[in-house]
Amino acid sequence: MSHKKILVAYDLSEPSEKLDSIVKEYLSLGVDVHICTAVVPIELMYSFVPIGGYSIPITGLQDELMENAERGLNAIADKLGIQTDHAHLLLGKASSEIKALAEENNFDLIVMGTHGKGVIRSALGSTSNGVLHGAPCDVLAVQMGD
Repeated sequence: MSHKKILVAYDLSEPSEKLDSIVKEYLSLGVDVHICTAVVPIELMYSFVPIGGYSIPITGLQDELMENAERGLNAIADKLGIQTDHAHLLLGKASSEIKALAEENNFDLIVMGTHGKGVIRSALGSTSNGVLHGAPCDVLAVQMGD
C-alpha cells in the first residue's frame, strides 16, 4: 500500500526525535507529510494547583504550555523542511485529537512513538493504543526505547 499523505505525531520529548528519520524518508519519496503534537487542556482538569499548602491559579499555565508546544513543533518543522501549515498544534486528549485530525484531512497513515512523555502528558503507549483503536487509516507505531 502506498501512502501519499501522512501525519506524524510528536510528543516533543527527546526520544521522539527518532521519528525524524521516518519523516525524512517519506519526504524524499514525495509524500505529503504533516506533523502534530497535542497539549492536554489542564484548565478543564484543575482550576488551581496546590503548592506547599497554597493554591495558585493556573490560568496562564495553559497558554504557556501551548506556546512552548508551538515553539517545539515549529522547530521540528523548520529542521525537517515542513511547511508551517503542515504543523498542527492540538488541544485536547491526544488520541482523540490525532484521530480527528487524521479523519478531517484524509491521511493515509499516522506515525507515532509507543513510549515516552512530553507535552502530551500521558504515557505515549496509551496514546498510541487510543489512536490505534478507531483510527481512520493505517497506524505505524515506532518503538521509542529508553
